[in-house]
Amino acid sequence: ANLGSKQRSKKRQLSSETQVSAHDQEERSESPSSRISFQELSLAVVKMNFNDLTEGELLLRVSALEIDQRKLGRLRVQGKGEKKGWLFEVELLDNDNIGATAQAFIHSFTGFRPNRIEIRDVNIKVRQRRLKSEGQIDIILLNGFRFNTESFRIKGAYEEFVLKGQFADGEADLEIETRLSDIPALTEFLEIKKSVSVKGGDFVFKISIKGSPDQPRIRGSALAHAWEVSVPSLATKFTLEDVRVQFSDSRVELKELILKDKNGSIIIQGYADIKGFKIDQIMLEAAI
Repeated sequence: ANLGSKQRSKKRQLSSETQVSAHDQEERSESPSSRISFQELSLAVVKMNFNDLTEGELLLRVSALEIDQRKLGRLRVQGKGEKKGWLFEVELLDNDNIGATAQAFIHSFTGFRPNRIEIRDVNIKVRQRRLKSEGQIDIILLNGFRFNTESFRIKGAYEEFVLKGQFADGEADLEIETRLSDIPALTEFLEIKKSVSVKGGDFVFKISIKGSPDQPRIRGSALAHAWEVSVPSLATKFTLEDVRVQFSDSRVELKELILKDKNGSIIIQGYADIKGFKIDQIMLEAAI
């Protein structure tokens, strides 16, 4: 049997749907510096069967969501029970400029705890840009915490982010790659377009992380080419012809940085040794 009630403010009545509404609420977590607030919240639960959690449907809406004074906008979560679990669609919008949607499929339950979650179909909107995911991330919650992905890719017209690998038994084996072929989009996203102007250029960043969170083994590189940079406030314009950086958990090495302006060019090389996430020693050489 379906049990439900419909509530608006403090009035309730029996129906096939449970709906709860709240307005202008603020909740505090155990930490006094953490705060969640919203202007309106509504939750509708339809045909929920607590004996079989793969049956049911729910819809959650939150407007003017704010966490720790960071405005996140409107949140919408729709869930529907299927034969093997629950399919959730999540949508978060921030003033129509930045937003994201994603699907999460929860496989089976142990009590009320999900055993496995699939993250897929992620769509991101940043102003006029659109990014869409390929592949999925599997999160295993049975007998500990694990996640893995053969290849989870978020791709736009000028940017691409790729995650590969796994985290299991407290050990990571992950590869992350970022590619940008439109550097002006980055300055627009960081909202520094007025103070820094960038034309052309591309950027590739790769990092691998292995081992435990306490003692990770990190390796990576960063490559940049043909950036034309101008700083109007300083009346300065120059070109980053080539930048090559390699790094690990103990050293960041600047293989080459070629900087050009109207007076000529300069080549910079060097390294910085790192101990305990702090710079222990730094060395730079420059040649004109």
